[in-house]
Amino acid sequence: MKKIILYLIFFIYLLNSNFIFSYNISVISSFLLVISILVFYYKYNKIFFYLFIFLFISFFWTIFSLYYIENGAYISEQGIYGKHTNSVTRYISFYFIFIIGTFFSFSMLNKLNFRIIKTMKNYRMIILFTDIFFIILLFIYLFLGFYKGFPLLHGINRFFYWKEVEAFHKIIYLTPILSFFIGILYALTNKKEYVYKLFILLLLLILFSEKFSGPFLLTIYYIMGFYITQNILSEDNNIGFGNKFIFIYVPIIFLSFLVIVSIGYVILHNIGAEDLYDKIMERALALQGHIWYGIDRIVLNSNNIDYNLFFRQNNEPDSPAGLIYLMYQVGNYDFIHAMRESGIRFTNGFPAITLMSFGYIYGFIIQFFLGVIAGIFLFYLYKKTLYFQPIRLFIALIFFNNIFTNVYIMGEIYFIYKPISIFCLFIFLIDVLILREKNFFKKEKNV
Repeated sequence: MKKIILYLIFFIYLLNSNFIFSYNISVISSFLLVISILVFYYKYNKIFFYLFIFLFISFFWTIFSLYYIENGAYISEQGIYGKHTNSVTRYISFYFIFIIGTFFSFSMLNKLNFRIIKTMKNYRMIILFTDIFFIILLFIYLFLGFYKGFPLLHGINRFFYWKEVEAFHKIIYLTPILSFFIGILYALTNKKEYVYKLFILLLLLILFSEKFSGPFLLTIYYIMGFYITQNILSEDNNIGFGNKFIFIYVPIIFLSFLVIVSIGYVILHNIGAEDLYDKIMERALALQGHIWYGIDRIVLNSNNIDYNLFFRQNNEPDSPAGLIYLMYQVGNYDFIHAMRESGIRFTNGFPAITLMSFGYIYGFIIQFFLGVIAGIFLFYLYKKTLYFQPIRLFIALIFFNNIFTNVYIMGEIYFIYKPISIFCLFIFLIDVLILREKNFFKKEKNV
């Protein structure tokens, strides 16, 4: 009944906000729907909420960005000023269908597997794995820092730095995965050493010029690992954010990110104090929603859709696909080409890639099925965390960090064809169909 009420609210919103009400009323109704979505999933299924939290943040952030853009922000990548087009309401409608599909498959699988997923624990192996993982990454970071220098201290842009040490670039992608494991272990042991390890990783990312995305991912993955594990260990699976987290940690995290971004702009880009506010606002809001804003405008005005785009593999510069294709659609060719030569890409190409491939009518259907597939994987990730199977969880997190987020945030659908994706999917199938997800070590009841 609760789900029916939420879906009914959504469809009433969908009809009214797009066809009847004024822009301001549409924005208000959009805001109320977004809050309803957040409250619903947070209250009634916290494990799903924390598994989905990365996508939730991307969803909400893009909404605020679209509102910022539609109220006259200048989009430098597109060379235009935003205006009221109701793109924010269409974005919410399109994305909400995806959320429904994700929750549908996750909740159905959870019901089918409920008796199985309450039986298995494997603490010692995951603790040993995390400690070794931390030592290896710490050694690589320090080796690079003393051998090639720390980018922040030398004022080097991270894109140029990693081009010189391309073989070690993967450690950036492994760091949030380690943060997820640290979150698990802090929930299991309550030992402060794992908090200190998290801060060490955060400091290293800052020294390597990760002025925002790195620390942000580190924090989100830690929250995921910690709160999913907290709910696994609880009887009612209803552990949420405490008052200390909301009123102390969140403001501290927000201010820390603000300081990190400010320092990064001053040291790496020589931004003066008078321009710092505009740069931060542009980085925080103008860049998140402009892909959807541009593609939405193209599809509405010309219905220029390409069914083959969804399945096309990227072959730059002759035949770009995914987010890269969307970049060329919304921006000046020479400007985008120069950015690609520097290794830079935009963000939040999902669900614009679905819209550009199928339009609004068929796109709604595709969004639902993409959500169903996402829910299946999130359920698998949940079970690997629940069973404390470090190797299989590590592989699942590699898929989540390198494939899942690129597909469902960046819009890089063709990533599913990458060798690492095929390898991970192969391991998942072996785990589920042949190994039956069993542990190979002694089952333990306590840490």
